[in-house]
Amino acid sequence: MRKTSTTKTGLPLVRLHLIMPFLDELERRQIDPKPALLTQNLTRESANSQDIFVPAQVMYNTVEALAKTANDPYLGISIGAQLDISTWSPFMQASAQAKNTAELLLMCAVNASKDATSSSLNLETAGNRTRFHVRRLLDTKTDPAQVDSFWIGILVALLKRASGSAWQPAEVLAKVCNPETIPDDYQKIRVARGGSDGPSINFPSSWLFLSLKSKNTAAEVIGKDAPARSLRDSVKQTLAPHIDEPDLNVDRAAELCSLGRRALQRQLQNSGTTVKQVIVELRRERATAELTGSERPIAEIAGMVGFVDATVFSRAFKNWTGLSPQQYRKQHR
Repeated sequence: MRKTSTTKTGLPLVRLHLIMPFLDELERRQIDPKPALLTQNLTRESANSQDIFVPAQVMYNTVEALAKTANDPYLGISIGAQLDISTWSPFMQASAQAKNTAELLLMCAVNASKDATSSSLNLETAGNRTRFHVRRLLDTKTDPAQVDSFWIGILVALLKRASGSAWQPAEVLAKVCNPETIPDDYQKIRVARGGSDGPSINFPSSWLFLSLKSKNTAAEVIGKDAPARSLRDSVKQTLAPHIDEPDLNVDRAAELCSLGRRALQRQLQNSGTTVKQVIVELRRERATAELTGSERPIAEIAGMVGFVDATVFSRAFKNWTGLSPQQYRKQHR
């Protein structure tokens, strides 16, 4: 197994909300997704939020756990094939505005960075052949087989709809890290084992200019912040949903970031900070926001930022700001 790497400036992050098609499908099958989510310390509520980003390896592990829970090796491709792309963030804007396949794929590639820093989407044309490649920007600990097949399900359905009567499945070549997650003779296309750098689909370039057969009405494009680009901010973004945990420390932070303890400490030190400083900053920011923007009791706010004892919280808060929580609330309201 290879160690998970980071991008040049930060952790490879993914918007957790992108996992919702998998959760919805399991619930449609009357299968509880919670045990699979808990394997990565996630909850259904956190997946509902559009504000939460997780390390890419956490997302890959969760999707594999969901497929195992469903006892379905073809879960990813079946969900991708039936996905309404107008409701899934990477394609929302593109599905509303694109007039042909080329525009759809290009706009998706351009907008993808708002949902993930763990991959880039590339549309590459060489003469009469074109390849769309979901290129991973990290080495993975395990093959994200279900994520690969999920993308192929989306792309095959998209190309088949766009090409209409021009559809020639023998002209389509899909590459994934594990072909066993794609049914035999799937849509009559060709399937091959690719590398670990992400799924791709190769098809005739002439299909790029065919008009899309139907227009999807896009939901509101997600306007939330994109995943952080600096390591320090990436770690903050990853730890923020867990700031209420009293035992949030270096070891727990390393687990959440899918990095080794020493690697995380070393990389943060190179960025001019430490895990402890990041946690304190998060707790201070959350506490001050609650004190000035809510009427919650001090004891409740203490629990929200990881303190079991309100007195200990008050002492820590005064060290952070020079004021007690009561004084801070009074001065800043």
